[in-house]
Amino acid sequence: MDGPLAGRCSFCDTENTCRGAGQCSVARSQCPAPAITALAPAQGIRAGGASVVIVGNDFGSSVNNVAAVSVGNTECADVIYVNTSAIVCVTAPCTGTCHGNVMMLAYGQPINGPMFTYVANPTVSSVAPLTVPKESNEV
Repeated sequence: MDGPLAGRCSFCDTENTCRGAGQCSVARSQCPAPAITALAPAQGIRAGGASVVIVGNDFGSSVNNVAAVSVGNTECADVIYVNTSAIVCVTAPCTGTCHGNVMMLAYGQPINGPMFTYVANPTVSSVAPLTVPKESNEV
C-alpha cells in the first residue's frame, strides 16, 4: 500500500479485524478503507450529552488516528476510542442546522456515514399528583 495510508495497519486473517502493523500472526498487506457503517442511536436531544456509538472499520489503533468527528453537523464534545471498528461520540449541544451525516477523518481521510438528527429537548407538560400526603409519625 502506498500513499498517506501506508503502514497504518494490517488485516489479521485469523481474527478478521484490522490491527496496528505487526500485531497479527497472519496478516495481509492492507486493511479495508476506513468506513462508517452504522450508528446508534440515530438521534439525540439538542441539549447534547448523548453517547452515540459509531461502527465501521479501520478507525486506527487509537483515538489519535481519528479527528473532526461530527454528528448532525455538530462536532462531538468528546470522542472515546473503543477499538478499530467502534468509537463513541458524546454529542455537544446543537444550535444551528441539527441534522446531517456522521463525518470524521481517519488518518486524515474524510469518511461519511449514516444520518444523525438532533430532536427537540424534552419538556415537562404536567406533574401529577398535585398534592402529596403529609408525613406522619403514626404507625
